Amino acid sequence: DHERLTSIFDALDQPVYVADMQTYEILYANRALKLTVGSEAVGQLCYRVLQGRDTPCPFCTNDAIRRLDGTPLQWEFHNEFLDHHYALTDRVIGWPDGRRVRFELAIDVTDRVEALSELRAANELLSSVVTASPLAIITLDAQGRVTSWSPAADRIFGWTAEQALGLRIPIIPPEQADLFAGVLAAVNIPVQAVGGLSIDQAIQTLEMGAEIVVFGAPLVISATAPKVW
Repeated sequence: DHERLTSIFDALDQPVYVADMQTYEILYANRALKLTVGSEAVGQLCYRVLQGRDTPCPFCTNDAIRRLDGTPLQWEFHNEFLDHHYALTDRVIGWPDGRRVRFELAIDVTDRVEALSELRAANELLSSVVTASPLAIITLDAQGRVTSWSPAADRIFGWTAEQALGLRIPIIPPEQADLFAGVLAAVNIPVQAVGGLSIDQAIQTLEMGAEIVVFGAPLVISATAPKVW
């Protein structure tokens, strides 16, 4: 059973290791872990080979998994030594010599974490662009309800964000409601940023003082005469 289990671990693309919870000695490391750390790893101290430390890790989960007694503990961690983000599963398992030892499976989630970080940065940049724009920038859901209302929209249309959010866009005259609904249905497609532009393009457009199309189609709403091109 032990050999079959370790052969399964060796077939995984994700790093796996087993360590003594008293001495921190690595008792088993699969191929993926050995490739990750660039050494055999077995017989070495886990905190040294995995974290580059001279003493046990202050964030070690050994005490927590002892209390869980076989129930997996899942958490995420940025390994500064390896410079990767991992989703970790730790648990206590039985070893052939009778010891209760530490098992850890690490899934590399670096790409996901970095993508989320880039997305947050892009959203912050977009929010800054929208806030600073002298043009009214409004976003709607598929039903035409307001999901965001820029400061310029407050000044131009006289509705505050608190008043407009969640309502059907209040600046469309009743006689143009059907026309607007048709335009909204036609342009109800995902866009990259403001008006289908990339973040960089949106910034350049603002710097040139040009109008930004905000619904992913050539739709411009004027404070005095709403119109559809």
